[in-house]
Amino acid sequence: MGSMRYLLYKDYASGLFNNWISFELGAGLAHLTKRRLVLYGSVGEERRLLHIRGGNYQYLRPGFSAVLDNSRHPTVLDLMDTATVELLDYPAYRDAAQGLEMLESDIKLTRAAYVHGARSAEDAMAQHGERLAEFLAGRDILVDPNEASWHLHACNLGFYSRFFFNPTPELASLLKNIRPRADYRNLAEKVSLALGPFNGVHIRLTDFKQFLPQGADYAGTILETLGSTFPRDELLVICTDESHNREFFAPITAAFPRHVFLDEFIVGEFAREFLGLPFTDEQSLGFVCNIVMWDAREFSGTPGSTYSGMIHRHWYSRRRAQDARSDPPFRFINCGEAGKGGSEPGYFENGAFVECRKGDFSWTRTAIRRASETLSWYREWPESAIDSR
Repeated sequence: MGSMRYLLYKDYASGLFNNWISFELGAGLAHLTKRRLVLYGSVGEERRLLHIRGGNYQYLRPGFSAVLDNSRHPTVLDLMDTATVELLDYPAYRDAAQGLEMLESDIKLTRAAYVHGARSAEDAMAQHGERLAEFLAGRDILVDPNEASWHLHACNLGFYSRFFFNPTPELASLLKNIRPRADYRNLAEKVSLALGPFNGVHIRLTDFKQFLPQGADYAGTILETLGSTFPRDELLVICTDESHNREFFAPITAAFPRHVFLDEFIVGEFAREFLGLPFTDEQSLGFVCNIVMWDAREFSGTPGSTYSGMIHRHWYSRRRAQDARSDPPFRFINCGEAGKGGSEPGYFENGAFVECRKGDFSWTRTAIRRASETLSWYREWPESAIDSR
């Protein structure tokens, strides 16, 4: 055991999709550095993972209480297929790693990018020069340290598209196989088939109404954007955390008479199948909804939401699988700024951020008004299709 190397990696105790993208970074780093991944949390002396956060666990709306069970909550590992990732729990690591030299790293992964094969930040820049500087966009360089045990715990969050510089085909294969467990995927496939062809939108409200307030006529802004991108006679599938808020959605549903609220559709039409899942809480319902949305013909998401980001990633990959030459834009319900409409010429048009500069990477070709660190989680990027780089 003395020759083993370890990555001691603190999970990002948050919502499911923050957990998911955080886990991917740890798995990818462990793979590239040939370390055993020790994914730990904050529960008890054994440092077990905390269950997925978020949702309205204290209240279930009428019609949902007979289907959802919020008394049992999964961790990210309960919902994901992680068969290709070698994991070690914290107690086993604690016993095996006694006496090993450890590097305690305070670096935030949101503020860093990993360069495989480099011995130091200086070596990385010497090897890759301007292209790496463009990829970093002001962030720090992360390399594999010499210590046998490497501890990352500060802010382990970010989309892999913006974290791994020059990813290998083996890394791409690993990341693609970190996916929802088969029973959740199978139910999502049945729901998608029942819906038929559809356009999809994810509109996050709840905490975003305070975290990213959008002004008094937020619904009107969303409708302005959707009206410029989606035909109004086609089926619009609405994925949201407030499907009960009919007052908010009234302008949108009036403009798109063929519409479905996805969570209500699943609870109403697939209750038996949903009840057969290992977990039937609110987060698991949202998980199935997310997977269904990957099949949308066109999709528009909420900026700042990793839930939307994961839909964008898989939607984009499926579009490219159908036509490798396709490069559809990632569309959003607005530009993410209060008081801004659905169109801002030269910056945000037809639901998409405009590429207004030259560059090797999508985040350097756009000028989104967010800090470089924020852009690591704020939205997914086309670079998520690793095989296309």
